[in-house]
Parts: sequence; C-alpha cells; structure tokens
Amino acid sequence: PGDSALATATIYREQAGQIRIGLLIVFVGQIMFPFFGGAIAGQTRRIRQAAPALTYTQIASVGCASMAMVGPLATFFVTAYRPERAPELTQLLNDISWIVFMVSFVPFVSWAVAIGLAVLSDTTEAPLYPRWSGYLSIAVGLIQMPAGLLIFFKSGPFAWNGLFAFWIPAVDFFGWIIAITALTIRAIRTPTPAGATTLQPAGT
Repeated sequence: PGDSALATATIYREQAGQIRIGLLIVFVGQIMFPFFGGAIAGQTRRIRQAAPALTYTQIASVGCASMAMVGPLATFFVTAYRPERAPELTQLLNDISWIVFMVSFVPFVSWAVAIGLAVLSDTTEAPLYPRWSGYLSIAVGLIQMPAGLLIFFKSGPFAWNGLFAFWIPAVDFFGWIIAITALTIRAIRTPTPAGATTLQPAGT
C-alpha cells in the first residue's frame, strides 16, 4: 500500500505471468467455496436446538462471500491484463482490488458467527461439533474486522499488508478452515440420533 505508482506497475510488468497464473488458480478455486459452506450448513442444521435462521444465515453469507471474492479477483484480472498501461492507472486498479478484497470481511464474519452460534446451541451430551469450535468460530469471525481500518493507513499493522489487517486474520481464518473441515468430516460420519428432526421444505 505504501509503494509508488511506478513500483506497483513494475511488479505487474515484471511478474505478469506468475500473477495471472496465481489469479486463475484462486479464481477457479472459488467454485468449491459454496460446496464447502453448504457441507457445514448441512451438518449444523442437524443440531435440533439451533434456530433455522442460523442455517439460512450461513447459506446467505456464503453466497455473499463468494461474490465478494469474485469481484476483487476480477479487478486483479483487469490490472494484470495490460501491465503496460500508465503506472497511475495500474496503481488505481491495484488499490481497488486490494481494498475491496480486504474489506469484504462482512459476510465472512456473519458466516463464522452463525456457525459458532449453531454449534453452541447443541446442548446434547454428545454434541455434533465440540463446544470449543463454536467459540473459535465466533472469535475467528470477529478477528476479521480490524481490516476495516486499512482506509486510514498505508503502512504499519493496520495497512492492508499489516499484522492486524492481514496476517493475523489470514492465519486465524485458514487455521479455522482446517479445523472446521476436519470436524465437519467427523460430523458427516456421525449418525443422526434417533428422534432428531431436520428442516423440511415449506408445504411438506
């Protein structure tokens, strides 16, 4: 964020191929995100004590998060498409891409918090997800929020590449992804207790 327009443009000009390949991999990888979110929602809906609204919130949040990622990735595509353009234009597009990418935490916060509340709603003796994962989900969601302060900083821990705006949220989020994936796989393999109810479509 603190680089000059020329420095930013130089990165795109000298590393255009690598940037394009990386963007394509990340872009195509977004296809799997709705399936991932749907798998978690499919398991937390099995928690009888969890309000149905928490399942719907997860689904809506994952949809919004998918679009929130596709938008800045597409702008990164545009930035890398013509790296020979004027440095000021490259810097503008790069700023738009990074800022929109970093401040798109809102649906991720609601998604993680909805998962956490659903998990904590499970008061059975053998909960589908361990209670600590509910607290972890809520904490991970809230930890994403300091990125909103990046608008005030071009350097330091709250800049878009800083400790509190990028590194801590990124490490916590992807650590949570690993944990929640393992726990969801375990939940899928856990049979639904006898007498449990599931959400039914309207009119059935």
